[in-house]
Amino acid sequence: MRAVGGECSKCGCTSELHAHHIYSKADHPSLESDFSNGAALCSRCHFEFHSIYGKRTDAIMLCRWLALDPLASGVLESFIGWKDKGGVEDLKKARHFLDILIHHQER
Repeated sequence: MRAVGGECSKCGCTSELHAHHIYSKADHPSLESDFSNGAALCSRCHFEFHSIYGKRTDAIMLCRWLALDPLASGVLESFIGWKDKGGVEDLKKARHFLDILIHHQER
């Protein structure tokens, strides 16, 4: 994901950025204002994503659309909402998935 530097996670555009909720607000209202549930998408990519997947979305859909390794969804699923779910244990799970993902990319 490229969102870290204030750019679209899909195309890298830096203008007209939207805060995309990885897990939909409708299905996960407690995550609506949780920073860990967000990804930056430009308006064009945001529209494209929702035209393909609809409004009820999740980490697997986002990772598939971004063409990320399937292990990336495990990282996101463990990280998003970690404070309210499993606390530090969920962060450890996210780190575990991230370590595996990094290992696969280094091969």
